[in-house]
Amino acid sequence: MLGFSLGVYHTIKFLHVLAAVVWVGGGIFVQIYATKLRHDEDQTKLADFARNVEFFGTRVFAPASGLVLLMGITMVIYSPFISFSETWILIGLGGFVITFITGTFFLGPAAGRLSKLFETEGPSSPAVQAGMKRIFAISRIDQVVLVLVILDMVFKPGSKGVV
Repeated sequence: MLGFSLGVYHTIKFLHVLAAVVWVGGGIFVQIYATKLRHDEDQTKLADFARNVEFFGTRVFAPASGLVLLMGITMVIYSPFISFSETWILIGLGGFVITFITGTFFLGPAAGRLSKLFETEGPSSPAVQAGMKRIFAISRIDQVVLVLVILDMVFKPGSKGVV
């Protein structure tokens, strides 16, 4: 077996952090821009934006979240200093599971249904407006979970050392 290399570890960690920046940063942008559009009261732009979020969710955010998980697991397996039994690792994995379930079983399907509803009823439909409000509310909670995971990754509760 090859020995531990700090360079390899840092490369894995860089990919993990970069993917997290894309995933979480993109989600924060979505929340800020959706809030702006809601305040502008332009229902057509907001509905178009919601459809674009569905597009980027499947092509950018989902792959980035998968890379976060893959690189995180790789770091733990590769590093002789980190273990899956550490509190901060378990919290991070738990946060990932929560956001995965939320995205896979609520946000993704709801965005798909909303897109179809938008086409049949138009952007000003009460059902479309209610659906967008619900999706953005749930995704705000999802973003809070992700920010808490970042907090966990920085402060590493229960960590045996600095990594």
